[in-house]
Amino acid sequence: MTTKEKVARRKLSLLELAADLGNVSKACKVMVYSRQQFYEIRRNFQTYGADGLIDRLPGARGQHPNRVSAEIEKAVLDHALEHPCHGPMRVAQQLMLQGIQVSSGGVRGLAAPRPADQARAPAAPGEDHGETPADPVRRADPPAGAVQPGGPRAPHRSALHHHLDCRRHLLRGHP
Repeated sequence: MTTKEKVARRKLSLLELAADLGNVSKACKVMVYSRQQFYEIRRNFQTYGADGLIDRLPGARGQHPNRVSAEIEKAVLDHALEHPCHGPMRVAQQLMLQGIQVSSGGVRGLAAPRPADQARAPAAPGEDHGETPADPVRRADPPAGAVQPGGPRAPHRSALHHHLDCRRHLLRGHP
């Protein structure tokens, strides 16, 4: 028996106990449910039967109601591939000129999702992710026993380099 089935069985036991005792308050005290929960359980059981006792997460099923249509999504992705340096606002404006209405937020929403657990971690000392060019201004590494104030330096990523790397900027969203 799964956990959801056990909870459903407990709710059914509550309904049966209330019927046997003829007193909802006593049944709720014995089973440690509030009367409000009892009436919600009873309503769900009367409406949906045994399936109504299984806990379900509230919320919309299927696609999000504000999702853009497939035609708009295709137009946005085609434009992004043709013009990789255009940001979400520029893509929305260019598509508006073609008669396709989509907001800059809608364009940004089509970018590949980036969950927080996959966020880029800072580079470890001596590790290069291959994303930043070597800094020509950086001095040679100090001798092996020397202690640097503030710990090891992370690779510097200038604002100019960030904006030049527009292909990832458009497809991933603004970091």
